[in-house]
Order: sequence, then structure tokens, then C-alpha cells
Amino acid sequence: MKNQKGFIQIPLLVIVIVSIIVASVGTGVVLQKQEKLAPFIANISEMFKGTEGTTIIQEKAVKSEEPQVEQEPEPKEEEIVQEAKKAETQAEEAQIRAEQAELEAENLKQQAEAAKEEVEKARLLAEAEKTKAEAEKAKAEAERLRKEAEEAERLIQEKLLEISSCEGIECPSCQYCIEGKCLNRPDGYNDCGSGCQRCINGSCQNHNAACPNCQYCSSDTCVNYCEGTNTSCGCTNCANCNNLDGWVDMGVPYSCCDGDKACTCQKQEYRDYSCLGASCNSIVTNTRVNKSNCAECSSSESCLNGACQSNCAGTDTSCGSISCINCNNSDGCSGNSYLDYYCSGTSCIYTSDDCSDCSCSCGGYNIEESIANGNCSDGKDNDCDGYTDSVDSGCIAQSSDITGEFITLTSPLGGNITQNSKLTLANSPYIVTETVQVLEGVTLEIEPGVIIKFKPTTALIIGGTLKAIGTEEQKIVLTSSQDNPRARNWIGDTAANDWGGISFLGKSKDAVVDNNNYVSGNIIKHSIIQYAFTGLSLGQQLDPVKVFISNNIIRDNYKGIYVSGNSVIINNMIDNNSETGVAISGGNPILSHNEITNNTIRVADLPDFDRWDFAAIKFSTGEGLISKNIIKNNARGFSFWFNANPLIQYNNIYDNQNRNIKMAQNSDIRATNNYWGTTDLSIIDTMIHDYYDNIGLGKILYQPIATSEIPDAGVQ
Repeated sequence: MKNQKGFIQIPLLVIVIVSIIVASVGTGVVLQKQEKLAPFIANISEMFKGTEGTTIIQEKAVKSEEPQVEQEPEPKEEEIVQEAKKAETQAEEAQIRAEQAELEAENLKQQAEAAKEEVEKARLLAEAEKTKAEAEKAKAEAERLRKEAEEAERLIQEKLLEISSCEGIECPSCQYCIEGKCLNRPDGYNDCGSGCQRCINGSCQNHNAACPNCQYCSSDTCVNYCEGTNTSCGCTNCANCNNLDGWVDMGVPYSCCDGDKACTCQKQEYRDYSCLGASCNSIVTNTRVNKSNCAECSSSESCLNGACQSNCAGTDTSCGSISCINCNNSDGCSGNSYLDYYCSGTSCIYTSDDCSDCSCSCGGYNIEESIANGNCSDGKDNDCDGYTDSVDSGCIAQSSDITGEFITLTSPLGGNITQNSKLTLANSPYIVTETVQVLEGVTLEIEPGVIIKFKPTTALIIGGTLKAIGTEEQKIVLTSSQDNPRARNWIGDTAANDWGGISFLGKSKDAVVDNNNYVSGNIIKHSIIQYAFTGLSLGQQLDPVKVFISNNIIRDNYKGIYVSGNSVIINNMIDNNSETGVAISGGNPILSHNEITNNTIRVADLPDFDRWDFAAIKFSTGEGLISKNIIKNNARGFSFWFNANPLIQYNNIYDNQNRNIKMAQNSDIRATNNYWGTTDLSIIDTMIHDYYDNIGLGKILYQPIATSEIPDAGVQ
């Protein structure tokens, strides 16, 4: 088998070489042409021959050495040649395929070159088109410029011709001369002056386009399409504004009374329309309450709050129709007389007594006659004991006691007063350079006619007792020390440099008052208090006090009087205070026979004034009686906040600018038998802001009303 293996090695070598050639051709390697391949194959054949002889000799030598075995038949030369030719054929086929691939590659190369030429041709064509378009555009621009040049040349020639041929020819408006002829100017040309006419067909004619909107040209003047009167207003669709005049409902209907009829009421306003420019505009010229669906109440009923309700019992403690009144609550002094109220029909009327027999305590009667009470020189037998003034034992004894107990103070004042003291007319005026405090258990008396001037921010604070009793002729004056003092215009107006005012603490000596007549304790009477931040502070909300305030003038302060407690405030002029006349915060005070006027005017100009609680009388909490006062000419009459419950009756309340009453609490207020400046309930309604303007608020129960001014209201 060994010699057979050696014999096979040569043809295998040939096959390998041929395979390499074929593979090389198959992969596109360019080989020698067919004619160069033949000698190579012949050399291989010769190599086969030499190799065959050598192999036979070797085999014979082996045979002599080895045992004889059966030999396989050796391949013949023809078979080898056939194998070589077969390989040659395969090589030729591979060569043919290589040449075909080369031709295909060449073809693809030519196609790529052709495509590249097409792309380049397309690019050049696009650039040519672009250049052509630019050339056309340049050509058009050149043509335009040529025409403009020709037109300019023509105009120059026409102008030269006009100059040469129009000399001495004057054309009318809207025409011009060319070659000796007057030709029309273009329509719309303004050769007609400053009016609205323009050139139309060679003459000045009305031209509507020359007028503003809503106007047309008439006789060279722009006029409205409509005449602009109340009966013809607008642009082209002329309106009669007067046709729009009439009553318009405001808000929602509500229940109300018309005498003893229960009705449905509707607030209305009358709108008067007039022409303004091209539109109809309205103003409100009147208001009213329109009543409808009225139902008569029975003989035992009266109407209240829009409903028929049973009448009151008709006694002194339950008098009226529906809003039952206790007439006895109105009993009291009016001036020098005692008025005893009782029920008559559905109204409270009264009898009068001058109290000179001391059966009542008015007019200075039924009160102890003493220097402390200031009635030792009034010419009356005040206590009806048969002795008058200086011969009354009470006056003589008290005069001696006071002389021994009180010290006389001199100016300047400041600091604590620790013992009973007196400010005298002989040492007046007094200058307060620092806040004065009257300590608990100590009394400060001020004689008639004394003037006290306070430096800015100083005050008089009463922890004991103050007896400031002047007379009608000699009033006590508490004022600012400045040369030209003024009240604050609003709370931040510190430039006013006002003084603090007079403050009574809860620990001070409460006034003892019998039927509105002073007996003892704190009193300010016949005084003028002015130019302070708060003229009088009568207690604090949690520190109430009772002071007798009578016959004073409280004016030109930022706040007039602050009240917390049961003070009695009667016969005072409370005027021209910036924010509030009287502010009540708790207690059960009495305000009677005061004239509260011209207050809250300065702050009425503040932004959003309507949302503030400023008023002539401001109630936040508490009860009290407000009776026989004049409350008018203020920026606002009353304001009620939180939980106030006073009885307001027999007052004159009218001519207050921003409503007579503003309600800001949800509980009702009784305000009956007052005079409101009118008997027209619809007008009264417009001056009251309550439930019927905002259902979240309480109602002002103001019926029945007084039909004329309360004659004895105000200072007596």
C-alpha cells in the first residue's frame, strides 16, 4: 500500500494546482490566456513520465525484500491525460466566466460613467435654467426701467408743451391745462379746499368718503346721518331715544306694607335716555318703590314687614299697631320739663311737668343743692327745702369743706395727680406738657372759664373723679396748644399733631344719675372739647364706665365720643368730627337731645368709603336709648355692626349723604316714630341699607314714622 500511496501523490498535485487556477479564475483573477496554459500542462505530463519509471524501479526493489502480495492495477497514462484535459476544460470554462465577468464589470463601469454624465448634464441644465430665469428677470427689469424712462421723457415733453401752450389759460378747480386745453383731474383729487368736496368728473362735488364714520358730506360739510337729537340718534338706523325712557326694576320684589295693606314691592329707577354721539345713553333721574298685589288687613290687624299681624294691646307698655312700644321707656326730662309718656290709640303721647315741686328730677329740681353739683347759684330751690343757693345749708357746708381739702394747681401740668386738686380761672390758661393722670380715689375739679391747652400726644386720664362743670356763659375749654390746630383727616394723618383727649377708666368714679339728672361722680358739663384724636373715651369694651356728659360742644376731633358702659349723654353739640360722632361698643348708654351734625365728612373721600363703618353714630354692640336727637348733614347717619340692639325713636334723621342707616349685622333694629325728612316710604327705603338690599342682613323696622319733625328734638 505504501508504493500505491507514493504513486497517487503526483496526480493529486496536478489536481490541486488546477483547482487553484480554476479558483483563481472563478474569483476574477486574470490568468494567462489559453495558449500560455498548454505548455504548462505538457510539463506536468513529462513530469508524470519521469516519476513513473522511478516508481517502478523502487517498487521492484521492494518486492525483492518483502513478501509477495497481490498488486493493485496501476493507473494508465491515458487516464491521467484525461484527468488533465478535464482540468484544462474546467480551467477554460473558468477563464470564459472570468472574461464574461470582466465584460460585465466593464459594462457596469460604462453605465456608471453614463449615469454620471447624465447627472452632470442635469445639473448644468438646472444652472442654465436658473441663469435663464435671472436673465429674463433682468430683462423685465430693464424693460420696466426703459418704460419709466420713456414715461418720464413723455411727461417732460408734455410739461414743456404745457408750458409753451397753456400760458394765459386758467382752468377751473378740478381741471388742468394740457396743450392749451383744460382736462379733468382724476376723481377724488382734492382741489376743492378744506371741506369734504372732492373732484368728480372735473368739478367739486360732495364726497361722502371724505367724512368720518356715521357722517356724510352735505354742502361741503360733514354732518351726522341722523340729526343727533333725542328723537333722531345714531348712524344710519336713527333711533328715538325718548322711546327708551321709563321705569326699570332694580333687584328682586319683596314684601312690604302700604298703610294697613300687605303688598309686593319692587324698587325701580327712572332712566331718562338722550342722544350722546351716535348712541342713546341714560341717566337715573328718580327712584321709587312700586307696590302691587296689595291686600287689606283686618280691623284687628296691621301690616308689618309685608304681612298682616295682630295689633298690640294698646296699653302704656304695649302700644302701637304691630311694632309694640313701651311708652314708659320714653319717660324722662326734655329741657327743664319731665315728659310722662302713655299710650293713646296706637301712638305714645305725653304730659309735661316742670318739676318745680320736686315731684320729678328735671330742670335742676329734686337734686341736692351743693357746690359739688354746681347749683348753688342757679336761683332755684333745687331740693325744695325752702332755701335757695347761698342760704342753703348744703352749699355753705360744702364750700367750707372744699376750701380745706383741695389744692390749687398752676401751669404747666403733667404727671400724676395724687390728691384732690382744682384748676382755677385765676391760674388759667393751663399748658399740659405731659400726660396727666388722676389716680384712683382722687378728685380733680375744673372751674368755669378755665382753658387747658394740651401739647401733641398728651392726654388727661381719669382713674379717680373728674368734675368739670362750666356755665353757659363761662365754658371750660380743652384744646390743642398749637397755633393753628386742625382735626385729622384720616387715621394716618399724623401731621395734625393732635392731643389724645380725655379718657375715663373703669376704675374711675361712676356718675350717679337720677332720671337723667346728675347727682355725683364723673361729670363734664358746659365744656368745649376740640382738636383731639378722641375727644372723650368713656371706658373701654371690657372696662365700662358711667359718665354724665351734658351741654358740651364736642367738635373738630378725629373721633368725637367713644362709649362703653352706661354713660348719659344729653344736650350736646357733636359736630364736624372726622371719622365718628359717637361710637358705642357695649353697655346701655342714653343719647338724648343731642345735635349730631357734619360728622364723617372728611373720611367720606377715602377709597371704598362705603365698606367702612364710619358714621355719625356707630354701634358695634350694646343696647341703649337713642331719643330726641337731631342727626343730619353727616356723611352717614347710623351704622350697625355685629350685635347692636338699641331703641331708636323720636329722632329727626335726614339729609345724611351716604344713607341714613347702613346695616352690617344680621339682627333687626327698631327705629320707629322717627322723622326721615319725608313721608314717602320709597324715598326712606333708598336711604336705608338693610335686608332688602342684602338678604344676609337684618331689617330696620322703621314703621310707623313721624309725619313731621319732632319739635322738641335736639339741644334744649
